[in-house]
This record gives sequence, structure tokens and C-alpha cells, in this order.
Amino acid sequence: MKESYCSLCLKSVEREDAPILAISGAGVPRYLCDECAADIECATLGRDYDKITEAFDRIAANVSASNVDDPVILSTVTEILDSGAERAKLIAAGEYDFALDEEESDEFEEIPEDMLESEEDKRLDAEEEEKAQRIDKFLNWVWLGVLIGAVGFMIWWFFFR
Repeated sequence: MKESYCSLCLKSVEREDAPILAISGAGVPRYLCDECAADIECATLGRDYDKITEAFDRIAANVSASNVDDPVILSTVTEILDSGAERAKLIAAGEYDFALDEEESDEFEEIPEDMLESEEDKRLDAEEEEKAQRIDKFLNWVWLGVLIGAVGFMIWWFFFR
């Protein structure tokens, strides 16, 4: 992995499996260091109001100190802080149901049925693979013929000319 930096505090991220804050439209991941990832987790899933507000303060301080101007990062952090602030407000009032956190985390464990690969898709993939193998085999024979022709021409050129 090439050297990457935390999107919030600009520290070097050395882990191969670094947490990702967001991915740009071009597919470029925005990584997080372990400290910022812990702050994001605390801000979104913490249970203690004081720790949540401290995490908000650290996230805001990191973004401010690093002069982050990437719109992907700013919009993602804004969404996290907004939803976290609502959650923290409910926690402070004693009205937050922590069972909601567990429901949200289980949301993507199963692949929706309409996104599963159908038998027709599997059949089409197999047909495309078979067609690609036939074309590859034909091209291998063509290149072998070109190679033999080139070697034959070089032998003729050096010895019989």
C-alpha cells in the first residue's frame, strides 16, 4: 500500500486495512488513522454524553487544524456530526433507545434478494467465459504462427540469403 494520510488529522496511516471515512466519486478512499476512527466510532455509537462531546471536539479540532477542504470529507464529517449531535441530545435527555444502534449495524448483513446472482446471470457468465477461452485459444495459435514465421524468416535471412 502506498503511503496514505488520515483525512482528518493528516497523520501517516501505515495499516493495510485502515478504516475508510468515505470514497470519492473517482473511487479514491479517504482513510482514517486509528485515533480518528475511534473518535468517529465514539461520536456515532458512544453511550456516554461527555465522551461523545469530547470526540466531537477532537474531530472538529483535527479538521480545523488540518485545513481540510475536500468536499467529500467535509460533507461526510458534517453528516456524522449532525446525526451524532441529535443522538447525543437524546442520550443527554435520557430518551435514546440503544437498541436502534444494534438494528442499524445488522442492516447490511444479508444481500437483498434482488441483488443476488440469478441462474440466468450465472449461465450468461459461463457462456461469456467459454467464448473468451475460444478467442484466447485462437489468438494463441495465431501468435504461434507469427512467431514461427518470424523465426523462419530470420533463419532464411542469416543463412540462405
